[in-house]
Amino acid sequence: MKKDITLFTSARPELKFFRLSECKEHLDTAAMWAKNAWGYMHLDDEQFHYKQLQELCEHVYIAMYDGLPVGMLAVIEKTLSLEENREESSEKIVEEPSTPEITEMKNAYLDYVYIDERARSIGLAGIIIEKAKNLAREMNAEVMSLETLNSTLNGFYKRKGGRVICEGRYNDSYPTEVMRLRF
Repeated sequence: MKKDITLFTSARPELKFFRLSECKEHLDTAAMWAKNAWGYMHLDDEQFHYKQLQELCEHVYIAMYDGLPVGMLAVIEKTLSLEENREESSEKIVEEPSTPEITEMKNAYLDYVYIDERARSIGLAGIIIEKAKNLAREMNAEVMSLETLNSTLNGFYKRKGGRVICEGRYNDSYPTEVMRLRF
């Protein structure tokens, strides 16, 4: 019998995070979540997400509440060239003459952020983003970035220290907004 999620509390929920590689029994659930959220980009192919999550299992974390999986996130280390990190902003990059020019930056790429529909609207998203920021710090990343396909989420990410830095495209078909998060 599948345990139902009941979250009737005004207290901040206590989440525990486990690497997917340590709880592979939740791989099917994670693949189903990914298909439900982003399946339209891959012909609703759950196997596509299953394989991708399996390959990324060291970087994917399952959020557990009271022993139940309620969400996930992935933080993937990527090195970006300086050209990929240039932003149009009012901030000026100050370069000291004695400092060698920076050509690469360590980026923590946030992906697969998902919260089970039955567990939404109780503050889990903020906890998941804080976990992502902690993971970025642990990997000594200099920046954290993510792409959103749903611009209605941008307000949330902005409240968490994010800002849109450019527009992108996923698979050359789906417009995205690339965001940076402070951590």
